Amino acid sequence: VLMIEVLDYISELEMALKECYRTLKPEGSLILSFGNNSSLKSKLRKLRGKSYVHSYHEVVQGLDNIGFRTRKKVGYNWLPFSRMSESAFISLLAKIEKLFGLRSVPSLSPWVLIYAVKPK
Repeated sequence: VLMIEVLDYISELEMALKECYRTLKPEGSLILSFGNNSSLKSKLRKLRGKSYVHSYHEVVQGLDNIGFRTRKKVGYNWLPFSRMSESAFISLLAKIEKLFGLRSVPSLSPWVLIYAVKPK
């Protein structure tokens, strides 16, 4: 199951994850990404009247509760630009993001990518 940016439109997290679990065969993969409601970038978005729906901890706990085994968690999009930006600073800031290893801190990351598996 591939759910890229889908959770941001689904308020019923548990129901969505249960449905993914139900439809997967044993050892089936779930790959999902979402905006992290507990990130600093989310707090700044709230000032503009926008917000992400789920926090990193809610999603990880939901996956665990349902029975998924998380294989990898990666944080991304720390840049202070939108995904459609053409700023000349993106290349430089992406290198800084890599240098500081920010992808390895998904709990604080603005966006999170998770790979989980339904066990046998």
